[in-house]
Amino acid sequence: ALRRWRSAVWLVKNPRRRFRMVADLAKRSEAERKRRKIQEKIRIALYVQKAALHFIEAGKGPKGVEHKLKLSEEVRQAGFGIEPDELASIVRSHDIKGSQLHGGVEGFARKISVSLNDGVVSSDISLRQKIYGFNRFVEKPSKPFWMFVWEALHDLTLIILIVCAVISVGVGLATEGWPEGMYDG
Repeated sequence: ALRRWRSAVWLVKNPRRRFRMVADLAKRSEAERKRRKIQEKIRIALYVQKAALHFIEAGKGPKGVEHKLKLSEEVRQAGFGIEPDELASIVRSHDIKGSQLHGGVEGFARKISVSLNDGVVSSDISLRQKIYGFNRFVEKPSKPFWMFVWEALHDLTLIILIVCAVISVGVGLATEGWPEGMYDG
């Protein structure tokens, strides 16, 4: 569009002055070419990194075997297929790959011996609590009010406002005296 406009207004008395605020098309196309070249280099680097990660994953060997070896004797005797720490880390970090590694929801249900339809058997609850712990949220101790005040006083905006308020009260007291200076200050 810019090129067509320039060719349409070729009959201008001073084209140098007329076109001084218009973009340079050659520079613009050169910048676009450089941008595409950089994007292509970044794209290639990301593909190489992705391929390297796939090769590393493939070199680790069968995935089911390494998890069978990590089970403690207590977990294995109880008939479970996953360690409590591993299950907690997958849940805590929302690890999708770790979840898929164990077979998703069905795989977790199989490994902790739970029926997706019936749930947990009542006789197994004490054993599960012994191995996996209680399902309770540990509540953090509440902060006292003065801790929030102390944290708020570290804000630069509040520091500036407090300094301005003290200066205003000081000027008000100096100019108008005790009761009126406090009101206006």
